[in-house]
Amino acid sequence: MAFVNADRVKETSTTTGTGTYNLGGAVTGFRTFVAGIGNANLCNYVAENGTDWEVGIGTVTDAAPDTLARTLILASSNAGVAVNWGAGSKNLFCASLAANRNPKTKKLASDHAISSTTATEVTGLELVNIQSGTYKFEYWLIVQSATATVSPMYGVNFTGTAAVRKMWLRYLGTGVTGITGVADDVGVNTGQIHEGNTVTAFSTTAPNLGHTGGVGTINVDILICIEGIMIVTAAGNLEFWHSSETATSTTIKAGSSVILTRIDD
Repeated sequence: MAFVNADRVKETSTTTGTGTYNLGGAVTGFRTFVAGIGNANLCNYVAENGTDWEVGIGTVTDAAPDTLARTLILASSNAGVAVNWGAGSKNLFCASLAANRNPKTKKLASDHAISSTTATEVTGLELVNIQSGTYKFEYWLIVQSATATVSPMYGVNFTGTAAVRKMWLRYLGTGVTGITGVADDVGVNTGQIHEGNTVTAFSTTAPNLGHTGGVGTINVDILICIEGIMIVTAAGNLEFWHSSETATSTTIKAGSSVILTRIDD
């Protein structure tokens, strides 16, 4: 199964109700979903009859007749849920959807501060309804610590199923060898290295990523980058979690951002 978008894919359907669409063949000058998207693959779709409409992610099946399952409804004229179609012909076509743009981005609107070693979710950086496919994620974080010897800690979590997940954290440090320094807010022209760590597991209340040891200057903005890749096999939400290395205050500042890019076949 792959997520595929293709040009000039359009068919008609006379399906009624809220179930899977039976596809009636390509409109003149266009291709069928099976020809353009492929059997068992996912795609963005639009369904409309001139009055009602529905946009979502569908799963294509090569059958007799070919079908398009309504895997996820993203928006519709029926208050965002599946349209209960009446009799008559509908147009179904593959399209680029605003609700499923690639890449997905989100910016933190307000500070997330914590004084606990037990993490809480930074809900302002959550990305929802991530469907099957291969993705690269990036977190660009502006962080502060109120104590020189205490670092923020971070966890990335996925609520669905990801068969492969690999991520690393990196930052400009004051050390001269791997993780011997602290996270730096200034930087120098020579002799400075990037420090960091890497993990293969998601985490929530007990984060597994962090620049342990503290910061160069308290209550000053420091840039942290977390990057990773995951292969999603069952849909879910991408979450970000934050705690402190000890029970003193650390903060992820407003303006911190996440970028999620789907790597299409």
